[in-house]
Amino acid sequence: MEIKALHYNELELLFYYAKVEMWDIEKVHILALFEAHPDDFLVAHEAEKLIGFILAIKYTDNFGFISTFLVLKEHRGEGYGKNLFNHALSHLEDRQVALDSNQKDIYLYEEYGFKAYFDVVNYMHLSFNNKKDESKVKFIELSDEVFLVKKDVYMKSILQSKEVHYKSIVRNNKISSYAFSYKYIDGYKISINTDCIDDAKALFIYLSNVYAEGTKIYIQASKLNQVFIELVNYFSMKEYSKSTRMYNKVLD
Repeated sequence: MEIKALHYNELELLFYYAKVEMWDIEKVHILALFEAHPDDFLVAHEAEKLIGFILAIKYTDNFGFISTFLVLKEHRGEGYGKNLFNHALSHLEDRQVALDSNQKDIYLYEEYGFKAYFDVVNYMHLSFNNKKDESKVKFIELSDEVFLVKKDVYMKSILQSKEVHYKSIVRNNKISSYAFSYKYIDGYKISINTDCIDDAKALFIYLSNVYAEGTKIYIQASKLNQVFIELVNYFSMKEYSKSTRMYNKVLD
C-alpha cells in the first residue's frame, strides 16, 4: 500500500466518500485546513485502487490532530486501516495527538494508547428574530473588521470564503471576540471565539438572524469551555450528535 500527500484535485473524492458514509463533513473547514496544511492530508492506494484517507494535522511542534479517517467499505477488514492509522501516527512523530471517536470505536483507539477525556457535542437551535435580546447587542460594537490573518493561512481561507458570514466585537479599537458561520448539514454552523458570555450571546444572535427564521443553526461545545455550555443552556439548544475526545498522552 502506498500512502502519500493528497492532491487538491482529489479533495472531491474525499468529500464524495464522506457523503457516502453520511458524515457531517464541514467542507469550508476542510478546504481551509488543506490550504494551511496540504502535506498533512494523506491518501492510500494499492496499485490502481483507492484505499482510503486520513488527516494527520501538525498544528504545532507539540500537538497534532487525526480526523477524517476513512477506508472504503470494499477494503475494510483487510488490514489497510491499521496501516493507514500507524502511518498517520508516524507522520505526527512524538506529538501529543488528539482525535474524536464515536462510542463504538473507542476501544480501537485504546489499543493505541489513546484515552477518553471528554465529550464534544454538536447542538442544534432554530434561528429566530429575537427582539428581547437586541438591547444587549446594541451596547456592543459589532464590526465587519477582519483581524490580522497574515500569518494564519487557515483563518484567512475561512474568512475569504463566499459561503462564510463573519462578525467581530471591538473594544478599545481591538477585536476582543469574533465568530463566523458556514453551511453545515441542513443548516449552518456557528464557530465563536470568546471568553465572554455576553459576547457569545451577541455574536450568536447576530449570525443566527442572518438566516431566515426557522433555519437550523448548529454549534459545538464541550465541558472545557463553560462559555459555550452557558450559551447552549441560555438558548435551550438540543443535542444533535456527540463524539469523545481522546488523547494519546498528556503533556506537562
